[in-house]
Amino acid sequence: MLIKAENQYQQGFHELTFYMDSLHRELGKSIAMNSRRQLGPCLTNVWRLSYAAQNGVGQLPLTLMPFNKTEEFLSKMGDFSFRTATRDLEKEPLTPSEWKTLKNLYARSGEIVQELRKVEQAIYDKKLRWMDVEQAIATEDKKMDHTIIDGFKLIDQRVDGFREIDFGMNTTSSEEIQIKRLGNLTGEEIAPEEARQRALIFTGIKKPREVKVTAVDKKGVYPVYDISILNGDGSSTLVEVTKRGGRLLWMMNTRPINAARLSIENGEVKAYRFLLSRGWDGMENVKTERYDNIAVYTYAPREGGILLYPDMITVKVALDRGEVVGIEARNYVANHRKRNLPKPTLSVQAAEKRLNPHFKVEERSLALVQNERNEEVLVYEFIGKVDKTAYQVFINAKTGEEEKIDHLDYVS
Repeated sequence: MLIKAENQYQQGFHELTFYMDSLHRELGKSIAMNSRRQLGPCLTNVWRLSYAAQNGVGQLPLTLMPFNKTEEFLSKMGDFSFRTATRDLEKEPLTPSEWKTLKNLYARSGEIVQELRKVEQAIYDKKLRWMDVEQAIATEDKKMDHTIIDGFKLIDQRVDGFREIDFGMNTTSSEEIQIKRLGNLTGEEIAPEEARQRALIFTGIKKPREVKVTAVDKKGVYPVYDISILNGDGSSTLVEVTKRGGRLLWMMNTRPINAARLSIENGEVKAYRFLLSRGWDGMENVKTERYDNIAVYTYAPREGGILLYPDMITVKVALDRGEVVGIEARNYVANHRKRNLPKPTLSVQAAEKRLNPHFKVEERSLALVQNERNEEVLVYEFIGKVDKTAYQVFINAKTGEEEKIDHLDYVS
């Protein structure tokens, strides 16, 4: 299929294995050192590496395959290390319970590293492709090689058994927050037939060959219906909707994508009109990416002049005929709600003075983002460049602190 997508998946797996190995070694240093002064920076590295590993996971085609326990483990590890690293360890050293947690994290992260190396070796020995993994998951093809899939399932099962690790009473990962909010959705529970109808209406498929509806209601996971639609051309479209309220969480069409005939701008019009027709109005395009013949657009709503980044929706458009072939709306469904949005304490001019003097600002806006503690904070968003490289910088509108910075790849 797409060479660029295959390269992205390979890079994601390489990042995951590299950062997990680095994470394991950094945890080993943390339990070996005797200096409280050095422990803080070491735990900061653990926090940074855990989120870097999560980013690697996010680049893999694992949407349809359970890997949430591992992502949750990495998120909790990041939250624990960040919370511990940012306190004064000279005045408030590690408790015996926290020391035990670090030792357990070192041991358990080593187990994950070993399993990832087995998967890595299998990929090399069998010359496996990640695009084949994506197709095998999407089509449930039993004949295709499932070595990678089985390897990741085994890792997630092992991580699910890491019950002895105490991350502290106040540790709540972003994944847990999302699951809790999706589990608390309001509305009547819909029946399988209604889920089927909603999926067909949402996708616009009028004459499917076959539609299969599966109820998924596992303990600790929000109840959903997974709908698999066999299209007339033999490809599959997969849809997930919540059982309560029938809200769409994601959709993916697995058809082959031919040579692009539409521009990025044409694709954005298709994506925006699709959102409008499905009831998502007031959305702004905040990011555009292109992978060969597919364009990916990220949208966020703006309310009262504030861009709501926690409520993002991602739309994937095939540029061969302008068809929407993917939607990711879990963040929107989980987070979008009536908020009492705060007022900025700092002026935009005062916030801009906190920027690097070499950063040339091109756009300014108020936005709501989630910080590293998974708290929603009001920020000033500055988009600009240092030399020819584009960045997105978020400055806290109350404290003036730099909350986060992202590198931007503009699509030409």
